[in-house]
Amino acid sequence: METRSAKRRKLRNPSQNNTGEDRITDLPDAVLHHILFLLPIKSIVQTSVLSKRWRSLWYAFPDLDFTTVIPSGTALTKFVYLKNLGNVITQILSLRHKLSDVRSLRFCACMTFSGLHTLVRAAVRLRVQELDIRVATNDTINFPRSIIRSDCLRVLKVRSCPGLRLPPSRIMRSGFRTLQTLSLSFVHLDNQSCLLDMFTDGSFPQLRKLNLDSCFNLKHLRVGCRLLEELVLDNCSTLQVLEILCPRLETLRVSSCFLAVNIDNTSFQIDAPRLRTMVWDNSSVTGKSCMQNLGCLHEATIGFLVRPENLDADKLRSVSSFLSGFSHAEFLTLESPFVEVLHYFEYIVSFRFDLILNLYILYDTNNKYSPRSIWSQESKFSWIQIILKNNPLATIFFHPFVKLKSLELHTIEIRGLASLLKVCPMIHTLIIKITNGLKTERRDAKKGPKEPFVVVISLLLFPFICINNRISSPFLQWNNRNVWDLSSSWEEQYWESQTDDLKPLLQFLRVVKIEGFFECENDIMILIKFLLKHGRVLQDLILHPGDYNSRGYHRHEKFKSRVMGFSRASVDAKLAFR
Repeated sequence: METRSAKRRKLRNPSQNNTGEDRITDLPDAVLHHILFLLPIKSIVQTSVLSKRWRSLWYAFPDLDFTTVIPSGTALTKFVYLKNLGNVITQILSLRHKLSDVRSLRFCACMTFSGLHTLVRAAVRLRVQELDIRVATNDTINFPRSIIRSDCLRVLKVRSCPGLRLPPSRIMRSGFRTLQTLSLSFVHLDNQSCLLDMFTDGSFPQLRKLNLDSCFNLKHLRVGCRLLEELVLDNCSTLQVLEILCPRLETLRVSSCFLAVNIDNTSFQIDAPRLRTMVWDNSSVTGKSCMQNLGCLHEATIGFLVRPENLDADKLRSVSSFLSGFSHAEFLTLESPFVEVLHYFEYIVSFRFDLILNLYILYDTNNKYSPRSIWSQESKFSWIQIILKNNPLATIFFHPFVKLKSLELHTIEIRGLASLLKVCPMIHTLIIKITNGLKTERRDAKKGPKEPFVVVISLLLFPFICINNRISSPFLQWNNRNVWDLSSSWEEQYWESQTDDLKPLLQFLRVVKIEGFFECENDIMILIKFLLKHGRVLQDLILHPGDYNSRGYHRHEKFKSRVMGFSRASVDAKLAFR
């Protein structure tokens, strides 16, 4: 039996306990490859000097990621490194045994087309499964055709600067039998601006993810891959027609597309019964849209490019048709300027003489005019009927979002929120994020009211909203209720006039979050007062005004004290300030 003193001597002198065994080296290749996979490739190469065993592990290592090597030094040193990296990778691949397959290869280098073609052929020879190429060349290069014939490739990502030219569709359709993920960036389509028969079951029978970024001169794209689950289109500004017929598509993202000056000839068609997530970001609304079988849509984000002052009847009709496709969404995020467009739509779709007469009363200091002596009730309504009959906008309406549970708004327009909330009658969570664009508008508003005539003209066409062929006017409700009281602000009167139309919403709304309203506290305070007064099931009201200095702290405390004093229809309503 070993004594206690002998154990202490072994601990002091570990060399006496060394049996000469290297347990790490004796591990199976698969285990060691997994351990090496967690290290940068530079450290993996350094292990090859330990022994022949580790050298063979490096030659057979299946995952080669050269993007982890970041050269140090000047810009010239980095350029020389990237320029020589392609030749280094080609030599490394040539030293590998044919039975040592490459599972993944990633690199970023400056290369010529011939050098890239040689490297790709070597990777295909080693049965590469995942290939990520990021190269910079002197000129636009042709797509390496040796990739097309690969029968092992699962993932292909190619990003070439200044650009990449695709082969004809008939050549692309002859390969890619096992490809599941395809990502192409900076693609030049000078000779084939219409890709109608490239992305089909015949050319990509196993494709599940497709990403097209910066496809120059692409005008018409049709995607009909049967197994496709994710489609991403970025920076395809010249795109005019997009057709998506994918029965298994679950995620769609369209960003910075349809940016042509004339959008009347643009169209968007989608038939995706399994679509759950859709993002339309920084893209114009197409002139025609057909969105079918979107009953499974769970989450949607809309941020289209449109200026309210450039809207006409056809463009508003396109917006209405486009938004109707999202009526089944449960979680919806609307980027600016959607609320502004809807608010502008209200202005130009209606005509109320009641407002004009009230404005004359407000701004004419002499009070020379008597409203009832100028217009009779019959003549006023006859004029309204004539104007609406000849107004093409009167037939436009927005479909309600009947399944919507959560609504998030990024907007600079507060007064148009009521119009939007009318078509969201069953949401339980409302998130409002005020963008920076409101800051300048509020500064201009503080300069004082405009001239009386300008005010009359600017508010001549004022809010109506057409929902399911029903027209409601807040000013008609004001006249009937005798709520035109100068003791309260115009915004308060407007919100109170919307109580009946917003009653379905107020019966479901439970959580409200408002962020970034430091520059428009008055408008937000009126909205908060309205929600607390009429929200009978409201539970949480979370307010985050945004960044402010020491002077703004006292202003915030004053705002907080006023809000805490508002009456609450719900006994469970809780206010939180962040």
